[in-house]
Amino acid sequence: MLWKKALLSFALLLMGGVGSAIAQTGTITGMVTEASSGDALPGANVVIVDSQRGTSTDADGAFRIPGLEPGTYQVRASFVGFRSRTQEVDVAAGETLELNFALAPDAMAMDEMVVVGYGTQERSDLTGSISSVPTEDLAETPIESAQEAIQGRVSGVTVTQNTGSPGSGFSIRIRGTGTTGNSNPLYVVDGVPVSDPTETGAGGISFLNPNDIESIDILKGASAAAIYGAQAANGAVIITTKSGSAGERSVSFSAYTGIQQTPRTIDMLEGPEYAALRNEANINAGQAPTFTSPSAYLGPEGSTDYQDLVFERGITQNYSLAVSGGTEDLTYRISGGYFEEGGIIDKSSLERLNARVNTEFEVNDLLLCQSLIFG
Repeated sequence: MLWKKALLSFALLLMGGVGSAIAQTGTITGMVTEASSGDALPGANVVIVDSQRGTSTDADGAFRIPGLEPGTYQVRASFVGFRSRTQEVDVAAGETLELNFALAPDAMAMDEMVVVGYGTQERSDLTGSISSVPTEDLAETPIESAQEAIQGRVSGVTVTQNTGSPGSGFSIRIRGTGTTGNSNPLYVVDGVPVSDPTETGAGGISFLNPNDIESIDILKGASAAAIYGAQAANGAVIITTKSGSAGERSVSFSAYTGIQQTPRTIDMLEGPEYAALRNEANINAGQAPTFTSPSAYLGPEGSTDYQDLVFERGITQNYSLAVSGGTEDLTYRISGGYFEEGGIIDKSSLERLNARVNTEFEVNDLLLCQSLIFG
């Protein structure tokens, strides 16, 4: 019996020591929310700096870090796309300390993160795989089509116009010629893949008015195939068009006009020069000279500059009008454009009319509808 009493006393003493040790530690609890709206941020990381202690917030944005020895701690809260925040606190024995974090969006961090397949990576890890055409280049450059907006602005991408006639198609090659029987990239406009029926045609995005384009991104690596499959084996051109925003009605109008002409023509022979060369050619061929007095020859071969009959000055003009606005539940953007390009060769020209309606409205918290109409 004595050994049983001794064992019981030892157990009670051990439990009392453990209870005393637990009572000497502190706990940090709190919430992680978005600074602007106050909404909870579930899945945010909360860690003790320079330690292995940490946790993640639950669905309500709450966290709890127990078992902290008395002392001073630096607690950091972080969430993807938000600026991390660190606070220093003193934890006393047996204390439950409440510590809340309000995180602000980090525009720089959002810009550095890109979607690749079904995950995200930092842009610095994807050097040369993803390129973007600067938005200001689209607004400041008089261009005919979206393909022309890419020309000469993205490394590793070759853009050539198939012919010199107005409205002719462009060939885009991303990192050289592909091996799937079709070297053209995949075009994706507002999330919808658009086919390019022929390599010599106007292309799958010829219907777009460059003034309606918000951004152009080019996927050149395996990330394109990870999202769109084999059809994007030659890369993908991702185009996002402009949309309306809540607020007062906005009206924008842009116009430009210009001329194009042949900067340099070939010097044509005059009549006597033509006759002399014709005679020389006949003699070299063992034939009799054609002209008996070449210095006095004034025939049509020397008096007519056929370049003047073929080339002309082409007039280019472009007009675009857009109206946008809306409320929190409904936004819209309606635009129209007229483009005319006169070629430098007689009887060659391009005339294009564009109309576009982009509306987005929220039916309820779970259903968001968007409609795009091109014409």
